[in-house]
Amino acid sequence: AYKGTPDGESPDQAPNRGHGLTLAMDTAPTFPDKIETEIGKAVEITEQELTDEHLPFYPLKPDGKTSDLGAYHTAQEDTNYDTMDLSKMTAPSWEGFVADGTLKDRVSKINDQASVAKPVYPFNKTNMTESGHLIEVDDTKGAERLSWYHRSGTFTEWQPDGSTITRVNNDNYTLICKDDTIQVGGNVSISVFGDAKVAVKKDLYVGVAGDAKVEVLGETDVTSTKDLTVTAPNIKLYGNTIKLNS
Repeated sequence: AYKGTPDGESPDQAPNRGHGLTLAMDTAPTFPDKIETEIGKAVEITEQELTDEHLPFYPLKPDGKTSDLGAYHTAQEDTNYDTMDLSKMTAPSWEGFVADGTLKDRVSKINDQASVAKPVYPFNKTNMTESGHLIEVDDTKGAERLSWYHRSGTFTEWQPDGSTITRVNNDNYTLICKDDTIQVGGNVSISVFGDAKVAVKKDLYVGVAGDAKVEVLGETDVTSTKDLTVTAPNIKLYGNTIKLNS
């Protein structure tokens, strides 16, 4: 299929290469044509439909305009940094989420995280693969970053101030075979737009030094197969109907 093309034998556009490809176009890796990311859904990747107009694949034929160093290395051409900008993602609907509207402000900060990528040549060392994976080691002064980007849009970025942003465009699994310890020096905000389940095989202890509030918009059931103890200086129960031993 490549005979007589720039990807065939003795390609004239690349004198440093003595022979072209032997693979078919349908097995050659290419950049995604489009990536659609939405919270609550798996990423949708639209692949390119390859035609003869895409030849040659390797090496890319120089056009006199594009640097062979790559767009992310020179920062002079179009990049996909917008896809790493969480502030440009459509925020999920908070309608009917909780009665306390202030909770939205406390847990929606993640949707405010903008991309800080401002690479300046020649300080961004990059490795962009044929299918669209990207690794960056950016030493640009004031915008130092490390970034690992998968062609699906899943990425982790370490930012100039030491912050880390991770987005997983599909399911995420973490397995810890022994103990796990997490220490947070500030606040923690968790928002779940589906169901949440926590299973503990042995004992569970929750300690709160301040106040505690549980707000439920639906029904609430508390079941214990053994004794239940509630201790407080004052206990108040409010309800249109209160039934004991019913």
